[in-house]
Amino acid sequence: MKSEVSLGTIPYEDLDTSDSIQAKAQYLGCSIEDDGEKIYFIPEISATIQNLNLYISCDGNEGYFDDFLDGASEVSLQTGGKPVNILDGNGEIIIIAENGKIIYSI
Repeated sequence: MKSEVSLGTIPYEDLDTSDSIQAKAQYLGCSIEDDGEKIYFIPEISATIQNLNLYISCDGNEGYFDDFLDGASEVSLQTGGKPVNILDGNGEIIIIAENGKIIYSI
């Protein structure tokens, strides 16, 4: 496990899938922004944005959203203690995970 992570900003198309954090971001259809204190997964794929918006409006696939919850939990174990925030298509935080636990989810 890495004790410190500093990813900076990685557009979706530049993700390195040999890195487990970046591979998870690609699987979820997100780019990454690491501001030094928190890591943000930002949806970039139109299907990802649509599916998240559907779930938020209570019309979506629960299993799809569970992938985001599980992904945030997994990644938060690899960030050296930094929380992982997953955003919706409008830039609002919809999931926060820290140290392997979901601490906020809509």
